[in-house]
Amino acid sequence: MKGKAFWFLMLCIVSLLGCSSNNPTDLLVIGNSITLHGPAPSLGWYGNWGMAAPSALADFSHLTAFTLSVPLTVGGLGIERDPENALPEIPAMANKVGPGTAVVLEFGDNVPSDGLEAFGEGYDQLTAAVAKGNSLICVSTWWENPNVDNVIRAACAAHSGRYAYIGDLRTAPANTDLLTIQYSNWQVNDHPRQWGHRHIAERVLLQIRGQ
Repeated sequence: MKGKAFWFLMLCIVSLLGCSSNNPTDLLVIGNSITLHGPAPSLGWYGNWGMAAPSALADFSHLTAFTLSVPLTVGGLGIERDPENALPEIPAMANKVGPGTAVVLEFGDNVPSDGLEAFGEGYDQLTAAVAKGNSLICVSTWWENPNVDNVIRAACAAHSGRYAYIGDLRTAPANTDLLTIQYSNWQVNDHPRQWGHRHIAERVLLQIRGQ
């Protein structure tokens, strides 16, 4: 039996998905426009997935779920600009979390300069409500806001989550999204696109797997 236990442990170490304790049964991603944005023709955006990704299957949520081979649920929440009105929606989000659910929270880029405290309170309530699954992953800001990142990191740690930093990706020299202008609206174009979403997914997967 000791021999079998040893080889099972070794299999967990080398497996891309890690041990079963880190392998979720499903994935819930809640976030802002990087996670989900409906059609906005005035901005030149016609998708209904993570903004600026070339297709639904190419945004970070779908890439993560595909790699893990688990069902995906995606939702948006206005906790950045209007946390007071978003709070009543949190219980519905929490009801989507089962014992094997990995939850990814992707927020922070739209927090107004005078709204950090309110966002922090709302974000803490959200993390507390959804941290009952297999794992909780809290993603940093894409447009690198250290003050907001500190709030996200602290709330994540308080509820035993893992922090996925992505703030270095947007201006990374290797970011091939920077080589082209894909959307006429500069705000849409500045979102993560094919390269960006792929690398966000990689960062999220590392934390889901506990690496």
